[in-house]
Amino acid sequence: MRLPSISLLLLAVFCWSISSTLSNSGEQDAESQNPLVKEFSIYAPYLDSYLHSNKYDVGGTTVINVDKYYRLTPDYQSRKGWIWSKNKFSPKFFSVDITYHIHGKGTTVYGDGFAFWMTSEKLGVGNALGASEKWNGLGILFDTYQNGGFTYADSRIQALINDGTKTYNKDNDGKEIELAGCNHKIRNIDWETKARFKYVENQFMSLELNVNGLNEYVECFRVPSPKLPKEIYFGFTGETGGVSDAHDIIEFLVHDISGTNTKTESPKKMASSDEDLPFMEQTSTIGFIMIMAMAFVVTVAYFGFKYVTRTERNKRF
Repeated sequence: MRLPSISLLLLAVFCWSISSTLSNSGEQDAESQNPLVKEFSIYAPYLDSYLHSNKYDVGGTTVINVDKYYRLTPDYQSRKGWIWSKNKFSPKFFSVDITYHIHGKGTTVYGDGFAFWMTSEKLGVGNALGASEKWNGLGILFDTYQNGGFTYADSRIQALINDGTKTYNKDNDGKEIELAGCNHKIRNIDWETKARFKYVENQFMSLELNVNGLNEYVECFRVPSPKLPKEIYFGFTGETGGVSDAHDIIEFLVHDISGTNTKTESPKKMASSDEDLPFMEQTSTIGFIMIMAMAFVVTVAYFGFKYVTRTERNKRF
């Protein structure tokens, strides 16, 4: 009889799949013990039952799709939009995960980009990718349009530090106040694009990018001994000029990493806990197990039916 051996083989494969899934989930949980700071995090649904945004103020051309995105700018020329946290955050040991989407119809020229801000005050509207040209704190600019004759093969992601006395020069993309940066393709990508920023006071700050559709990050920059203002507002701004793109912020997760070993831990090990992840991410493991269980039951039923049919046929002869 072949049924028992086939069933045992299928059972072994099924058990191995579940074991592997749970093992991976356990490993992720072990790496994901940093609590989510919900007061400053953005994730769907973005509005409360009264259709209010209690955490962030928005303005300019920013629109909110209740469960899809904050769109800083549409794919039209001469637009500027912004998002600013309503309250200040005290930065010492934290990380943020940003899921964003830059997309548009342009194939050769497009822009201008969006910026993520950590500043002592909320910025007004200006030419630093939608924000004013002077600030006290740090801006990370995702600049998709090259000014000043630069010939980057891809978009420029740059950290710009300012103490409030320097002025961002749009003509050269703020090159004179750039602290660090990298070049990477970040627009018109079919899957989720992400950035992960980590800050450990007086030790380092780093930025990693995930643009390949997998959970794989590449380092953009790492700067030793950074210093942010004692209290900061989180903000996002976006801008289009003579060229355009849509700039969407899909998720912004802030984590307290004060309980981690910040001296030895790799920046690539940061994630949020299962408890605070959006519903679809929480249920991915359960869904996989259910699909495998259904596949196992259907397979066994199929072979069982064939076995019973064959046995009955043999009895007749």
